[in-house]
Amino acid sequence: MQRPFAHLVQSAEYYCSQNQQRMTPNRRHVLAILAAHQAPMSAYEILEAMRPKQASIKPPTVYRALKFLLDAGIIHNIESTNQYLICNHLEHPHQPQLLVCQICGHVEELPLTEHMQQQLNESAQVNGFHLIHHAIELHGICHNCQKRAP
Repeated sequence: MQRPFAHLVQSAEYYCSQNQQRMTPNRRHVLAILAAHQAPMSAYEILEAMRPKQASIKPPTVYRALKFLLDAGIIHNIESTNQYLICNHLEHPHQPQLLVCQICGHVEELPLTEHMQQQLNESAQVNGFHLIHHAIELHGICHNCQKRAP
């Protein structure tokens, strides 16, 4: 389920106010493109979608906006495909687990449970490792693609 764009912008504005940063026009434009697309997009797909309004836009501008939105927790990065998507759980900070369909590319976001997060942290600690960030992507076949399969 996608969040209304106004809610996404409001969350981004709140993040900005909490971190003494600005919601720049480029950040807002990237956010609007991702919200309108409602599916994962690469940075270059976002760049091409921005060109009609900003013909001279360059990749670093898009990457800076994406980094800001990632740091704000408003979008997620699908590391295996190098794509970005809107966070569906803006109401609370979390580490997501992303279910990626190998057939249609649909991505479902589920927040990690507190128990799962604790297990990851304990496993890292047992091995003398301080966990800072993790990306959990589970690749398989979504329900719709399973129904279509012979």
